[in-house]
Amino acid sequence: MSDSSSYPDEGEAPSIELTPFFQANYTTNGHSGYRLYVLAANAVGMPDEIFRYYQRTPDAITGDVVAEPSGVCTWPDLEAYPANTPREDDSPQVFRLSYIDVILDNESQAQEVWLLLQAAVTQLVAVIRDGQILEQGSTVTIT
Repeated sequence: MSDSSSYPDEGEAPSIELTPFFQANYTTNGHSGYRLYVLAANAVGMPDEIFRYYQRTPDAITGDVVAEPSGVCTWPDLEAYPANTPREDDSPQVFRLSYIDVILDNESQAQEVWLLLQAAVTQLVAVIRDGQILEQGSTVTIT
């Protein structure tokens, strides 16, 4: 193998911007806590929709449909799951969004989750980047 490698798209390595938003004393449906909302945007070589969500069945009483975040997608998840809304025939119904919105007990948990999200997205970008590197092998002449 040669020591030369390059990206198929002329050196454009994947990247994405993450912006956190923190909200103290957030209350919803009788639950209060510390809200962490992280927006992914301006992606290069990958989609903005990198956060995996599970669509739950509608609530039997209210009919409300709840989508629960389950973390950062893997590279295969980006291909397997649709962006923004789940496919009706899929079970479980999984889809991707460009944000994650969670309520935690306190600010220190929110800061810890923010750091974990950064690490997971850093790993996702590295996997995509490494998966795009082509290394030239030795040419073989067959006669």
